[in-house]
Amino acid sequence: MYKYYKKDEYNVMYQYFDSITEYLNYLDNTPIANGFKNYDLLSEATDYDWYKTNSLDEAKELIKYGYNENFDRFLELKL
Repeated sequence: MYKYYKKDEYNVMYQYFDSITEYLNYLDNTPIANGFKNYDLLSEATDYDWYKTNSLDEAKELIKYGYNENFDRFLELKL
C-alpha cells in the first residue's frame, strides 16, 4: 500500500507491506524504474561495512530466517 504526504516542499510516497512475504515478493518482482537504470543501485552494492550484508540476497535470507549464528551457544548461556 502507498501513502502520500508532503514534507517541507517535497512530495513523499511511503510504501508499507502487510507481511514479510508481501515485502519479499515486492523485492523479487518489481522491475527497476527507468529513471534509475543508469545509476549504481544500492541493492547491488557489496559494501559490508555499511550494509552489514554482502548482498541483497543475503539480506533477504536474514529477513526470511533471521540471524541464528551461535544460537545454540546462546541457549546454553540462558540455562
